[in-house]
Amino acid sequence: MDSAMITKLTPVQCARTPRFSTGSGWCVRDMALGADGSVALSGWQEETRRTFIDLIFIDPDCTNTCKIIFSKEFEKSPNSRTRCVSYISSGQIVTCCDDTIELINYNQQSTILSHTFSGRAFSMAVSEEGDQHIFVGLYRSNKVIVFSSSGLTELKTITLTGLQNGGYVYELGVMGAAHTLCVRIAVYKASVYNINGDVQTELTAMNKTQARSIAVSSELMMVLWSDCTLITAHHIPSIIEGGRHSSLADRDGGRHIVACFKIDESWKIRIKNNRLITVHGITGEVKEYGKEDVFSLPTLLAALSSTINETEVTKLANYFKITSDQSITNIRDLVQHLTDAGSITPQNIVHLISACRDLDLRDAAQILSSYQSKQKHNVPHGLLYSEKELRKKFLALEEENKRNAVLSEELHKVSDDLRQSQNDHRQAQMKLAEESKALAEVMEQLKRIGGEREKETQQTAGSSTEDRQDEHTVVKDLSLAAAYGRLRVKVADDLTLDDSLRLAMLLNLPRAHVDMLRRVSFIETPGTHLLDMFMEQDIINMFDVTNLQKGLLHIGLMKTNTLLLVPYQKDVDRDKYERNKTDELLDWPDPDNIATRPTTPQSYIQVDTEEGIVDDHTTTVPGDHATTETGDRLETPHHQHNPYIEHVIGQEGGTINIAGTSLVVPPGALEDNQVIGVEVIRDTDMYLPGNDDRSRITPLIKLHPDDCKLSVPVCVTIPHSAVIPEPDQHAVTTYTGHKNTDTDKVTWEEGKLTSTLTSKTVSIYTNHLSYLLVNLVSNETEQKHIIRVVPLVEGISSPKDDVVMSVFLCKDTEEDYNLLLEDHRTKVRLGNYVTYTLVRSAAASPLELRVRSEDDAYSLIGETLTKFDIEHVCRASRVQYDFQLKRNRDITVNIPIIDVKLTVQHSGQSATVTVLKTKATNLVVSAETSQQYLAQITEPGPYSALKKEVASRLDKDRCKKLAVCFELTPVERERVLEDGESGQLLMKILDERELIMPNKMIGLYEGLKAIHLDKVARLILSYMETSDEERKQEVAENANQGSAVVKDSVTPVHRDEELRDLLDEGFARVDAALALKLSSRQLGLARQILQLKYRHIDSVPSSPGYYLHSEEVLTSLGGFVNLEDTVAQIHMPSGALSEDRIISLGIVDAPNAEGPLAGRTPRLSPIIRCEPDGLELNKPCILRIPHCALVRNDQTEIDVYYGQTQNDRIGWNNVPSDANATMKSSHLEVVLKKLGLIGLHAADHPDMRKRLRVIPFISRMTDDTETLTVSVWFYNDEDTEHKILMHNEVSRSGRILLHHPESFTLERMKKSMYLYVRSTNLHCSLPEEERRIEINQDALWLQGRYRIDLHLRITDMTDEVGLDISSLYWWKRTDHFHFRINKKVKELRAESDSLDLFPVETSQHKDMVKSFCKLRLDLSRCITADTAEHLSRTMGLNKETTSEIKHSREPAILLLDTLIDSSLISMTHLSPLEKALVENSNKAAANLVQEFRKTNRTSYLWNI
Repeated sequence: MDSAMITKLTPVQCARTPRFSTGSGWCVRDMALGADGSVALSGWQEETRRTFIDLIFIDPDCTNTCKIIFSKEFEKSPNSRTRCVSYISSGQIVTCCDDTIELINYNQQSTILSHTFSGRAFSMAVSEEGDQHIFVGLYRSNKVIVFSSSGLTELKTITLTGLQNGGYVYELGVMGAAHTLCVRIAVYKASVYNINGDVQTELTAMNKTQARSIAVSSELMMVLWSDCTLITAHHIPSIIEGGRHSSLADRDGGRHIVACFKIDESWKIRIKNNRLITVHGITGEVKEYGKEDVFSLPTLLAALSSTINETEVTKLANYFKITSDQSITNIRDLVQHLTDAGSITPQNIVHLISACRDLDLRDAAQILSSYQSKQKHNVPHGLLYSEKELRKKFLALEEENKRNAVLSEELHKVSDDLRQSQNDHRQAQMKLAEESKALAEVMEQLKRIGGEREKETQQTAGSSTEDRQDEHTVVKDLSLAAAYGRLRVKVADDLTLDDSLRLAMLLNLPRAHVDMLRRVSFIETPGTHLLDMFMEQDIINMFDVTNLQKGLLHIGLMKTNTLLLVPYQKDVDRDKYERNKTDELLDWPDPDNIATRPTTPQSYIQVDTEEGIVDDHTTTVPGDHATTETGDRLETPHHQHNPYIEHVIGQEGGTINIAGTSLVVPPGALEDNQVIGVEVIRDTDMYLPGNDDRSRITPLIKLHPDDCKLSVPVCVTIPHSAVIPEPDQHAVTTYTGHKNTDTDKVTWEEGKLTSTLTSKTVSIYTNHLSYLLVNLVSNETEQKHIIRVVPLVEGISSPKDDVVMSVFLCKDTEEDYNLLLEDHRTKVRLGNYVTYTLVRSAAASPLELRVRSEDDAYSLIGETLTKFDIEHVCRASRVQYDFQLKRNRDITVNIPIIDVKLTVQHSGQSATVTVLKTKATNLVVSAETSQQYLAQITEPGPYSALKKEVASRLDKDRCKKLAVCFELTPVERERVLEDGESGQLLMKILDERELIMPNKMIGLYEGLKAIHLDKVARLILSYMETSDEERKQEVAENANQGSAVVKDSVTPVHRDEELRDLLDEGFARVDAALALKLSSRQLGLARQILQLKYRHIDSVPSSPGYYLHSEEVLTSLGGFVNLEDTVAQIHMPSGALSEDRIISLGIVDAPNAEGPLAGRTPRLSPIIRCEPDGLELNKPCILRIPHCALVRNDQTEIDVYYGQTQNDRIGWNNVPSDANATMKSSHLEVVLKKLGLIGLHAADHPDMRKRLRVIPFISRMTDDTETLTVSVWFYNDEDTEHKILMHNEVSRSGRILLHHPESFTLERMKKSMYLYVRSTNLHCSLPEEERRIEINQDALWLQGRYRIDLHLRITDMTDEVGLDISSLYWWKRTDHFHFRINKKVKELRAESDSLDLFPVETSQHKDMVKSFCKLRLDLSRCITADTAEHLSRTMGLNKETTSEIKHSREPAILLLDTLIDSSLISMTHLSPLEKALVENSNKAAANLVQEFRKTNRTSYLWNI
């Protein structure tokens, strides 16, 4: 090879891995390059035969240093030298050694998949284009196995032809989407094969030099030869096309060489993204060579010098018309001359490529094209055409332009003809509308008459005179129908938008109808819509238009009434008018007070002045968006609102959706009901992390409340804008922001969260509610944004006014669209919006908005083309563009037409054209009508009522605390405290500063909870729950505007009777009135609403929170109270009670409920509450309590303790000696003289043992579940603990039972006890630390329940969950228990979907609710205000609540509701109420409670 062809390269970076710096005997076997710039090395250790994988980043700032991002050593294997490594995607690598291939997630430091195959791996490569497959070459074999990258499934085996003399695949590379195999073979050559194994070409060096290493990039294969310093780059397609064997020894064989380099001594080479990386196998030195050096112009000239001979150089010189006096003898001189002349540059050689193609120098053209594709400033493919090809294309374009010119002329002629006939068309359209309406009314009347005649055919025929009269009546009705149709068209044409709005509000049309009128249609006028609505609401009909007459007189349209409606109504038959008369909605106005005004737009009064003739009104532009005098359009600022939603979520979890973003709260994440909010922030002044705005692919997400910690991670799924067909090829960076309340700044943390990227969304898992942001690692990826183009217009006061239009570009979500309409509610909508798709790239051109006025009556002021920065449009929540149409006074038309065409276009994409065409009268809205409309939509509603209610319950001290919670300024705090109505002023300030809003109450809820106003906070929860339903109903109504809106009744019917019925059934007056309002006075629906409201009376536990509960009415004869299916029981002997009493028995299971001497003695039995609390018995009763002890009866002393609840905790006192306990085999028998909270203490005996049960549960599974939580519970072996645990895990938390419980015996010992967990399925993996877990024996001994959580990761959702869970006796090596679990994933998902967290309401439950409502009504008649006051004190209510109850209009009802809300009583727990009534000597009320309990007996499992 000619030495002139060889270019010497110098490394720009060099580093050595720590493994080679600190130890000896290490060797590098394989190397791979990642898309993120990392380098993967694999190799072995000579002495130990252990293999390794290191992932490193070379530090560009420090020589010989690198950053280790992953390192792993593998156990010794028989042939461990052959470990290979390659990249699969961001975060994943694949490695093979011997007969095993593994997929590793190096971010999580774990093995995802493993597969064993037949044979011994010797080389490996991964395809980067097309389907991503893994190719593994076998040792001493001509076979290559192809695996899928997702499941490591064997797809096919390729047999390479032509391998002889023991040749096999030393090294492997895959090129292009066709998966061309570039192979280094152990017989001194590098070969190229197709996917079928057929040889395409072979490369050999002189003197049979061996190919040391190969690297593949695009269409090039680079070969490192056996001297370890020489690299040649070959253009493979040109070699295959020539069909020749290539050698460096012959001159012809070198014609395909693109470049030839000399490098430092190396063993392996790899190239990716023009980065050439080499490694030395012994020293471990990794070197990187610069992109500019590898594919530079000198390198190109060296390669061309052996490809283009002197004759070809002469042809090229003649092609470029270089004179003979120029000394051009070789390709170097030619390139230098072209560079000096400016024909080519080192980055752009397209002219030279075209010349080679025109002269049929194919090899040179291929080399030049390959060089051009590697340059940083790449040239579009279209510029690489030859001169001949460009000339042909130019002639074709000229012909097309001529055809387009002819078509353009024809189009202009058609346009002129259309404009000339426009006036005629408008007049004909009016006439056609009249006749169409008339015909429609006639057809409707004919259908009605035909139906009546069909019924009459079955009756006896009448006289001929009657028949003639009927025929006359039919003809008369048809004539009236036609007249009615024409009347509607003429009246509608007289009504402007202002008239239509005033009539709609005057006749009390629903708000949805009024809003629809403000959307100007291009087909029908607002007046037509209005009259259609009047007919739907039965305000007018064909025989009675008096309501319309009255409305026209009220708004001053006397001429329309006189000329059109009065003559029509006179022609209506009087009898038919009486039979079809509509409800009278308005009174006839006083004739003296009717303000007459013109009916047609062109007849506005004009006044003569000294300056000439002017209109009698002032031309103004309503709204707050001003335009400049020169007519420039500005992007006017607006008050920013972000899509926001909040819901009340409890322990059962839930889902929140807003603007495409979804928050999934799994069961168990929250301990109690909590207000959770999601805010989607499009644009903000806040500092956001990341290198470039273009890398930001999601909006900023704010989860409320700030820094709320969750027990289980929630999943936030956010739609992103990146165009990524293959998500696994891209990496994202997640950021978490936490706000510092002192500095009001947000601190960002990078990469702390787990995320999953799909082609459309990114899912983030977090345990904290905070700010969330996602950036794409690469900022060069295209992004797609869909926007809505929404045209709005300011109302005008006269058709002669100028018109100001606004075009808004907002995100394509209903939330952003509705916020836009809410912010600009005074504007009129011009029809519907249109959508447009933006493609955002690194070099995106501006978005163009072109405006053109098509009618001569209005002219556009200023420029017709406006450009928006694409970055701003994509980042902002909305962009506004205002323009003005100036009324042309020189053109006089009866009704001016506004005809505007909007065109939106970006980066040569197809344009979206919107035509805005309407009559100017459709935009006329007076100031009076606007004020009426605003008053209607801002009238007080539930939000105002809630603010008023909260304000009434806030004194100055609580206002002061709330002001601190909301961080009000000192001036604002002082104003609140000095004001006489502190609560009202505080609510006003919070509302004005938008710290609270109708759909954003989380701050107020958290503040009320912080200052311990829990009862007022419950009002917020109730408001939010009802608001959710109202919002859904409003969305449904808005979606059906004008088509399926439910007709409101005008006349109330039997309101007093409906309310009286509900009061008789026992519902409170306030609740009954609200339910009737919500149900539109439908009695059945109102009753269901009230029953839903009172459902919580049986779902709130009594403090301190017991779950299993039973009540019975016992007499002096005695009796039993049992807990269903357990041994727990109270036996009341005869004579123990002096009178009938409600006796209650319950198991206490609150989280903070601890037994006596907790933490020092074993927990053997539950805590029992017997009520009435403190009741002294005439004779001792016997209480049975289950236990889990194994000990002889005479060996254990049992102490009995009474408990008192103090600050939600229980304090214990030893009982007198008359209370004693005896231990039986399955229960304890306690003799009691007084009822109360009972706890037992058993001495810790050396021979004592506990019976325990263990049971596994698994969390609910959804479609996007990747990690499941398996909870292994240990608990006391007795039925009450089992019932409560099953209730908590299945009914409340929604977990799935994996296996029936197993029992074992626990001895009091000091040795360790371990839980062993093993996954029996390759697609299920556990963290290393969870495979052997030490069990806390003290917790098992001293507590009643103990849990261990396992985190199971599933990689294949179509497989099964396989677990082996066991625990052993340490000295016997036998099992305590052993669970072998095999569950199909689809079965678990089906169980999750069918899981019902809310029990079905039975008929018995409904009867109990109805009976309890009756009890409330009866008690309200027996309990006076004074009695209610005494009862509230007895039940422990505070002074403020007691005073409120005493002064209430219905003190008994308020008392009962307060006791229920405070969890002191419920429908199944009335013993405390009966006790208080007995102590207050209200025997009649106590008897009512006892009678209710006798009728509604219950042994009940409580639901929180």
